[in-house]
Amino acid sequence: MRTPRSSLPAKGSELTQALRSLERTVNRLPRQFEYVIHPGKHLFMSYIRGIVYGLGAITAFAVLIPVIVWTLHRVEWVPILGDFINRIAIQVENVQVRSPR
Repeated sequence: MRTPRSSLPAKGSELTQALRSLERTVNRLPRQFEYVIHPGKHLFMSYIRGIVYGLGAITAFAVLIPVIVWTLHRVEWVPILGDFINRIAIQVENVQVRSPR
């Protein structure tokens, strides 16, 4: 969305240069502040970004936590941590046995 070339005289006066600079700045404003001019687009993109972030976090937790628990369950040579993780693993197995499939 460009405006036609300036109709200002080609003089080198300070006023003309200042007006041209102001015109360039005003022409750049729609690109720099698009979210102010079109707030719906910005809100929609923020909404989508939030959904994707939430799904990514849920997926990461759903994959990482069982892998970490399984790995720590295998590490029984760490006395305190091994016993703690072993009790967690036993509880998880008990819940899995009781839950209907």
